[in-house]
Amino acid sequence: MSPLKLIGGILLLTVIFAVTNGDEMQVKVLYKPRVCMKKSQTNNMLTVQYKVFFENGTLFHSSYEDDVMMHIPLGFDHPSSDLEIGFRDMCVGEKRLLTIPHHGQGDRDLPLQNGDSIPANTPIVYEVELIKIEDKVDIKKGFESLDADNDNHISAEELIEQIKVMQNQSIGLGLAREVLVDIYRNLMNEADADKDGRISREEYRDILPQEYKDEL
Repeated sequence: MSPLKLIGGILLLTVIFAVTNGDEMQVKVLYKPRVCMKKSQTNNMLTVQYKVFFENGTLFHSSYEDDVMMHIPLGFDHPSSDLEIGFRDMCVGEKRLLTIPHHGQGDRDLPLQNGDSIPANTPIVYEVELIKIEDKVDIKKGFESLDADNDNHISAEELIEQIKVMQNQSIGLGLAREVLVDIYRNLMNEADADKDGRISREEYRDILPQEYKDEL
């Protein structure tokens, strides 16, 4: 799972979209505007509306209902980068159907806040609509959005506060708190090189792709 996506505040895709080796995401174009002035490409930040379905067509979550959209960076070298294929060369207003063979918990059930769970190895279907294309991923803003006290470090407490924000704004798709906490624990373990319980600006920079290191 990508520390970069998590630490940048782009949390949703890596929670659900971890594709295991040998699996292939299916992409189907549902609607494409007749006039397309610009297509999504590497280094763009995308703003996306979405609906999440189980394979049988049951609606699981919709950003149209809570008006909280996904923000997706393109062009990072991370384990779930194959998922970016579903968002490349996309026009504003275009709609696609992305079928993910297995959710991010793989062979474990994925607990939800309401006490239910997504069964292990369950296909998840996303209907996505591209709302906006920004020319550049804002790396600095991603760090500063988590560094609430502006001390150039991201603490465990600041990460927990981000979990609360996610749950209050429904960004976590109704995932159980322990799932979100586990995600941030993995982030801290991977990014906190000196194991002092905080992620410094330098440690954050170290997990960035080379072309982004000078932007922080």
